[in-house]
Amino acid sequence: MRPLILLLSLVIAFGVVAQDEPTTLEETVLEQVAEVPGLREVLLVEITSETGEDGEKVALLSVMYRTAETSEFAYRAEILDVFRSVASVLDEDTTDVERVELLPAVTIDTVIESVLADLDDLLALADGSMTRTAFLAELDVTAIKAGEDDEADV
Repeated sequence: MRPLILLLSLVIAFGVVAQDEPTTLEETVLEQVAEVPGLREVLLVEITSETGEDGEKVALLSVMYRTAETSEFAYRAEILDVFRSVASVLDEDTTDVERVELLPAVTIDTVIESVLADLDDLLALADGSMTRTAFLAELDVTAIKAGEDDEADV
C-alpha cells in the first residue's frame, strides 16, 4: 500500500510541476522577461507577422512591459537587459522569429517607443560577437505619440 501512495504522490507532484511549465514560445519569453530586475510588469508577449523591406512576411516577437526607470541611462540599460533575456530563449535554428520588438511603457496605455532588433543582431549581442554600442546602433527606435499605439490598450 505504501509504494502505491508514494507513486500516486509522485504522479500528482509531477502533474502539478508539468502544468506550470511554459508550453509556447510566448509563455517562455514572458516568464524569462518577468525575471529581469526592476521591471514592473510584462504586459504582452505575442508573435505576429509584418511585411519586411523586401515585401515578404517576417515573424515579429513583440514584448510590452512597464518600465520603472526614470533616467535615460538606466532606461537604455533596462532595454539591453530585456533584449538579453529574450535572446536567452531564442535560437535561430529553432524559431521562425526574425525580429524582436520591445514596447516599453510607463502605464498600461502609454507606450514610450518601439525598439526593433533583427534576430541576428540580438543573438550576436548575446553571444558576445557584437558590442553593446554596435547593437544599439543597429536598433530601429520609433517614438510613439500618445494615442498612436493600438496595442497599448492591453
